[in-house]
Amino acid sequence: MELDTGAPCSIIAEETLRLIKPLYTLQPSDRQFSSYTGHRVTCVGRLKVQVTIGMRTRSEQLYVVSGVSDSLLGREWISHFADQINLNELFSAQTPIHSIESTLTPDREKQLARILDSFSSVFSDSPGKLVGPPAKVHLKQNASPVFAKARDVPHALRERYAEEIEKKIRSGFYEKVDYSEWASPTHVVVKKNGKLRITGNYKPTVNPLMIVDEHPILRIEDIFNRMKGATLFCHLDVTDAYTHLPIDEQFRQVLTLNTTTHGLIRPTRAVYGAANIPAIWQRRMEEVLRGLTNVVSFFDDIIVFAKDFDELLQIQQLPIKAEQIARETRKDQHLGKILKDLEMGRDLQQTGYKAPEAKYTTVANCLLFEHRVVIPDIFRSAILQDLHVAHIGVVKMKSLATSYVYWPGIDKDIEQLAKSCHECAQTASASPKFNKHHWEYPSNAWERVHIDYAGPVADAMLLIIVDAYSKWVEVKVTHSTTTEATIKILDDIFASYGAPVTVVTDNGPQFTSEDFSNFLQRSGVKFHKRSAPYHPATNGQAERYVQTVKRALKAMHSTSATLQANLNKFLLQYRKVPHSETGEPPAKLFLGRNIRSRIDLVCPQSVQSRTAEKQRCDLRPSYRTFVPGQLVYCLSGNPRKGKWIRGTVVTRLGDLHYTVECDGIHIKRHVDQIRPALDDNKPVNQRSVSGSPQPPEVHHRRHYYGSTQPQQVPDVAPRTVPVSSESSDSACSSSSSTTSESPYGTPIGSPTPIRDTPFSVRRSTRQRTFTLLT
Repeated sequence: MELDTGAPCSIIAEETLRLIKPLYTLQPSDRQFSSYTGHRVTCVGRLKVQVTIGMRTRSEQLYVVSGVSDSLLGREWISHFADQINLNELFSAQTPIHSIESTLTPDREKQLARILDSFSSVFSDSPGKLVGPPAKVHLKQNASPVFAKARDVPHALRERYAEEIEKKIRSGFYEKVDYSEWASPTHVVVKKNGKLRITGNYKPTVNPLMIVDEHPILRIEDIFNRMKGATLFCHLDVTDAYTHLPIDEQFRQVLTLNTTTHGLIRPTRAVYGAANIPAIWQRRMEEVLRGLTNVVSFFDDIIVFAKDFDELLQIQQLPIKAEQIARETRKDQHLGKILKDLEMGRDLQQTGYKAPEAKYTTVANCLLFEHRVVIPDIFRSAILQDLHVAHIGVVKMKSLATSYVYWPGIDKDIEQLAKSCHECAQTASASPKFNKHHWEYPSNAWERVHIDYAGPVADAMLLIIVDAYSKWVEVKVTHSTTTEATIKILDDIFASYGAPVTVVTDNGPQFTSEDFSNFLQRSGVKFHKRSAPYHPATNGQAERYVQTVKRALKAMHSTSATLQANLNKFLLQYRKVPHSETGEPPAKLFLGRNIRSRIDLVCPQSVQSRTAEKQRCDLRPSYRTFVPGQLVYCLSGNPRKGKWIRGTVVTRLGDLHYTVECDGIHIKRHVDQIRPALDDNKPVNQRSVSGSPQPPEVHHRRHYYGSTQPQQVPDVAPRTVPVSSESSDSACSSSSSTTSESPYGTPIGSPTPIRDTPFSVRRSTRQRTFTLLT
């Protein structure tokens, strides 16, 4: 039982009693109980029990209550066994008390000292000022002003009392007045450090006439629950907390103080003692600290908690601004010297500095290396965390850093951070496979989009849409993958960006349905291309982004509650980083501008980023070809048949797809699913060993890449020119590696004729002919 001097008698819960004594008879009781919070506790009866404490045994009344409750030993039993209860033994710890001591290593103490020095304006002895509207007072109707006389102050404290008031007046926290309708006496409190705290005794004057503001205050149970799992705690005591809170003119008049040394003084900030100040302060502090998950505010105390010291220093750091960088640059011993030399107009190279420091410039008291801001040592760890927040990998972290920040060895620091990240290591994928399949690069944004589903992720599915031109990614969270749900999402996206020319999907049922084809046709989509069965690499654009998105969300420990927020973080950073293929951020190619994020705050002004020129795809097709009528083996895809079945090539659908006739059935197969077969009816010396017989003349399709527009020339009869296969290969490059029959009757992969357009010639060993239009 729990010894409780606040309980008038001893009580036990009905369920607990039943476990101790299954058979018992209760006598009626008219006693009523309530908890310390005011909740009623129902008493169902009482019974006589034998109680033994120490060397004494007595018959006592035990009251039984319903519900779940602690068993309490109340004052009735305590009075009967007072001499038998050894309080020293009762409250002595059976196990050693775990004390919290400061055991910081010298390096950690140095880190902490640098942070305190960096934010010296925050960690100071003088109060600051909360940004926002001043606090207001709400008086009851017909409230009349109350004027009270000054209260005497002991002579031993009077001199310090006058000095404290004079100090507040010089700081602007009080102002002297000659008259006032309101006046309240002062109350002096001697703090633990020996300093005086002068408050107002508003209990008999202002508080009864005030409509008190209400705001929920955290209970100790709530605070402990939020700190669950933490092992390191940091307690911040706000200096003269309420003094940070400005008040309006009416509130100042109401809070006027009558002092024995200075007469009437009127506060310009909130004062201890006013009944509505605690609720106003708690509300404002929660607004200031909103979003900081490991921080708890309890009036003028702030508790920061973490699992270890490194996490404690990096808890939801506020964005680093250019003003802070400028201040720390001047404090830095090395960078500050460079800054002074530049301000004095000295040439850094002639002064003795070597590259890259010799190329530093200054803008708004910040050092720049080319267009990148030079970060002082104290902020480098925080900047690295900002670069790594979405776990986007070493390459993209370096690309993002190249656009904004610099310090010597930044690339090595980024690599070290990524290699030491446990989440990145757990979710890292294998090295990418070499893929020779290619698509023709679109001429405009949103011309061709790739679509695929990913998931489940945190009990939800993700519809991923990738623009092939800009690499812009759209990810929509959905709990249904039906055709109706897919059409609804795409309809919203098409309403924002318009309908693309080509949509590429896999062969999922939602993409092969008639309703989906009708929707694309109504929306204005010209071509719907689907990958070949059992060959998802055709839709590789979407497939790669599926893995990228899933890996990033897993690294951020996404749950159903945080899925959308983590997804937004990923998309914001991914769209901003230059893409490895285009050399430009997806946002810039898609929107015509780059998007802003918190990393932009490090720039002292609008620094124009220098991005690399978009890389052109060097397409060198090296795939096999087959001709109509050729005997081949193709992948059956049917477990009841053999793996390979014999057939005849009927027609070529594109660069990599063919229609093959097998046992009277026409099937579509990718070139990777076909291998040549030998004709049993031909002599051995006449069989083709290359697997690709060459007819006398094959008219290949011609595809042209680039932005050159076709020129209008008079129609001239085509002439056949025999050329070596080198120029044939060059002129007959593929326009698309994936082909499916268009649902609208448009031939897939039809070339656009371009007359009198120069093209490059590559060399080969095979002889081909092609038709040249002149």
